[in-house]
Amino acid sequence: MASLPTLFGRYRLIQNLGSGDSVFLAVAPGPGGECVVRRPPSDRRNDSEFMSRFRRAAHMSRRLAHEGWVAVQDVGEVDGEPYLAEEFFEGHDLAEMSKRCVTETRRISVISALHIACAISRALGFLHEFEGLGLVHRKLQPARVLLGYQGGVKLLDLASGCAVTADGAPGPAFLAEELSYLAPEQLGSGPVDRRADIYALGVVLWETLAGCPFLSNIEGGQAGLVRATHEQLIDRIRGHRPPSPSLFNPEVKAELDAVVMQAVAKASEQRFATAGEFERALLPMASEAGRDAVARLLNRLFDANREREQRAALLAAAAGHESPAGRAQPPTGLSLLESSVVGVRRPPSGLGLSPAPVTAGPSADGTPTASPHSRTTVVSRNAQWLRRFVLIFGAALMAAIVFNIYMTRRLDAEVKAGKVQEPLAGGLALAPGPARLPQASPVRAARSAPSATVATGLSSDEPPAPRPSRGPEPFGATPSPVRPSRPAAAVPAAMVATPESAAGSATELPAEKTRPRASGEGKKALAEARAAFERDDFSRAILEGRAALAAGEGGAHAILGAAYFKVGRFEDAVREYGEALRLEPGNPALARRVEIARRAASRRAEGPSP
Repeated sequence: MASLPTLFGRYRLIQNLGSGDSVFLAVAPGPGGECVVRRPPSDRRNDSEFMSRFRRAAHMSRRLAHEGWVAVQDVGEVDGEPYLAEEFFEGHDLAEMSKRCVTETRRISVISALHIACAISRALGFLHEFEGLGLVHRKLQPARVLLGYQGGVKLLDLASGCAVTADGAPGPAFLAEELSYLAPEQLGSGPVDRRADIYALGVVLWETLAGCPFLSNIEGGQAGLVRATHEQLIDRIRGHRPPSPSLFNPEVKAELDAVVMQAVAKASEQRFATAGEFERALLPMASEAGRDAVARLLNRLFDANREREQRAALLAAAAGHESPAGRAQPPTGLSLLESSVVGVRRPPSGLGLSPAPVTAGPSADGTPTASPHSRTTVVSRNAQWLRRFVLIFGAALMAAIVFNIYMTRRLDAEVKAGKVQEPLAGGLALAPGPARLPQASPVRAARSAPSATVATGLSSDEPPAPRPSRGPEPFGATPSPVRPSRPAAAVPAAMVATPESAAGSATELPAEKTRPRASGEGKKALAEARAAFERDDFSRAILEGRAALAAGEGGAHAILGAAYFKVGRFEDAVREYGEALRLEPGNPALARRVEIARRAASRRAEGPSP
């Protein structure tokens, strides 16, 4: 591939928008010429069957005029290589939005998911009925669903996914990441019709509602499908029995559960017959507020103004800023962030899909004024956020300093009053007189020290010393060790609890649980468990999580709970989440996960609803 920008027919290719060499940001002659040019991948250009299918689908997609499909503006060939030029659509694909929601611990609302599913149903219905040709998309998945900053929904990539079943055209090959969205009949040699798209849409809706991969609880794990033979692949997917999305999202009602599970039925005759029938089943539960909900969530997750600025700067650089080598270069200091403008791959440029002028023109007195999306405005807005952060951080730091001074003075006062003894260098405290344990209070076992073990001698009705409050730690983070806020009172050696005395005493002497110090092996195993969980290899995450626990890494409880939940072992998830919550009793996120896991376990025990 030549260096960019470069000419391709009448188009100037400005930026590669994908990981391959098939999708480009481009400019055509004339006003408003920004577009997306799609070409066949370089490794398929010698495949005559693929090239024939690409040409046929490109010409077919140009005839599809529907609000649910990205409009194709031009179709042609350059030196025998076919291409198509699409309109811009400002937004991100559903796959990227879902991933960002997981990163920021957000959830796509039910009304947003219903709005997206209904819009896709309308687009598929138009495709399936188009001129009676029997068109089927065959490759519907979240990466091919574009969501706009105004809440619009469009489908794309018909050229690589469409097949005309009337003339028996062979279907395209599938990638590993597409396995979740393949209907069982697509894996075999049987006929494929519109109900395969109904299945794919049902899987997309299931994942949007549940917030996890559809095949996360399949036999051997989703990662194991890549290494399976074709026969094993067919058997596992056909034998997969997905749980209802309400097990992962309590906001999903039973009526919606029934609709989704009918759409993902293994037998095609058990699914909805048409996309319109699927949409009519969803409409009673949908809301007109779904479009606004999608727009609000997308604008919270991404910065549309920044994307417009970067795209406008890139186009201006390509038009008028030539380097000595003769190629366009972006202005110095311009950061090209990642974004998903066209949906199939996350482009490295982070571009939006509509240009924004740098200035809005002269004001009433003749001086130029800045556009709401100009670089000056963006810098000013960032400065305001930085100022707010400094003020909040400074206030929090001052409060911590004041609290530390208060606790230090309080401890000094207690030492002077004889309530607490001064600790010596060896870690033990010497009382000025004989210490006495209250008769009605149990003796607490002291924390282990390098030199000796002593009892605390604190009565049960004496409140513990306050310690600075802290927010909940991130999901899966290693808990920080709890340090005592004041030294323990000394107890003579004769009064230290022993097994013999504990056995003969009427009062049980409970030993305080301590957190084991994490070893280097434990931290490594915990890191590997997190990495395995991120790539949906839950079996590996469980294995490494157990190894981390064996090495004394208490933070592995949360990872194990999440992995057990993903594979449907809800009782184990309750146990591990409970251990994590015991180590972090003030973490509301862990408490909520314990409750969700308990509900899932309870529903499974009750059996499927009739």
